[in-house]
Amino acid sequence: MDKIDKGYIDWLRYRTVLYDPLTGIPTVEARMDEIRRVLRNNGRILVLYFSFLEKLEKFIGRENFD
Repeated sequence: MDKIDKGYIDWLRYRTVLYDPLTGIPTVEARMDEIRRVLRNNGRILVLYFSFLEKLEKFIGRENFD
């Protein structure tokens, strides 16, 4: 594997940590600086967590989901 291939693979791994590969929505890790800033300025923060993978699997079908 040459440097270009390895660099691209590393970039894909890094991007997967920052953005959900299925939805493209930023992950918590991608927003940590902003979360810290809001917490520092306001003293508190509200975090909403949505899990819709089961419904998405039913909507697009198991074959397409996997």
